[in-house]
Order: sequence, then structure tokens, then C-alpha cells
Amino acid sequence: MPPPVAVPGHPLPLGATVTPFGINFSLVARHASAVTLVGQEPAGGPPWQLALDPARHRTGDVWHCLVSDLPAGVRYGYRLDGPRGGGHAYSPAIVTLDPRARALAGTETWGQAAPWGRAPLCLVPDGTFDWQGDRPLRLPWSETIIYELHIRGFTRHPSARVEHPGTYLGLVEKIPYLRRLGITAVELLPVFE
Repeated sequence: MPPPVAVPGHPLPLGATVTPFGINFSLVARHASAVTLVGQEPAGGPPWQLALDPARHRTGDVWHCLVSDLPAGVRYGYRLDGPRGGGHAYSPAIVTLDPRARALAGTETWGQAAPWGRAPLCLVPDGTFDWQGDRPLRLPWSETIIYELHIRGFTRHPSARVEHPGTYLGLVEKIPYLRRLGITAVELLPVFE
């Protein structure tokens, strides 16, 4: 596959956004002197790189581009060049994750390297998650009891007595226990890299 071609796109919203015209990529990188979007198709294949032109793809501190003909599920990251020292550590040799990414690829198994032998990449989700009619509970705040937890820490130890320790499924197994405690809402901290 030849490298994709980008038009300027829009600075907002930040992150990768699927639009009717393609995927808009937008990243705040105030001190970057050069930004390169790197990617890989969902089915694998060779990675590609797209150097952004600061005259066309930068608005203030935001670097952005719109790339058509990319499928949802594409993996991406950025190579950033800029100052080193004085609190900055830019290096175009490193693929940097998008802080606004909605998902990552390559971190599916705890402690295991990405299948393509590199660090994880950001993932553009396809947006087809089926909520199956799930709706907010509409419970008054005065009756809400929030329990903050870390999924892996809450379910990893053998005392959790779950079949799937350290996973979302392990947390699902703990729902009856949380309900017996009177918990009405769970806040997951953190759930991302």
C-alpha cells in the first residue's frame, strides 16, 4: 500500500476522529519542530509514515491532518522532533502515543510485547460497540455510593477468588460482592496506559 495522502484537516477535536471524509488526526505539540504520523492497517502489512508540513498542517500549537481511504481500526502514533534538554526530550526515533487516543493495540495481554515487536500503537475504533439498550441508572446523588478501584489490583490477588484475575471479566465476577456492600457505582482508576 502506498503511503496515504493528507489534506490539512481540522485542529479540533483533538485525537483521531472518523468523519465522512476520512480520519482527522489532531495533536497538541507546542514545541515540536516536525511531526510525522505513522500508521499500520488493521490487518497488518507494512507500516507507513506521513510527514506533516507545518505550513499546512499546524494551527497554533496543534498539528492536524485529514487522511481519506483509511479504515477504522487503523493503528497510529507520532514521531516528534524538537528540542532536547530544558525539560524537553523530543526524539523522532520514538513512536509517541496520542494522549487523546480512545484505544491502544498491542497491549491485549498484560506484560506481553506488541505482536509486531514494537511498542503499542493507538487504535482508531470503528464506533460500532453495541450498548444493547444500556442506559444510566438515574439514581439520585444522595443515594449513590461510588467505589473507586483499579481493575487489576482489585481482582489479581488469589483472595479475590475470581476465574479471570486482573481483567474486566474478573471485575464482572465481583459485581455481586460489590452489590452486597451497597455499592451503586464503580469508578475505574486507571483503565488506560
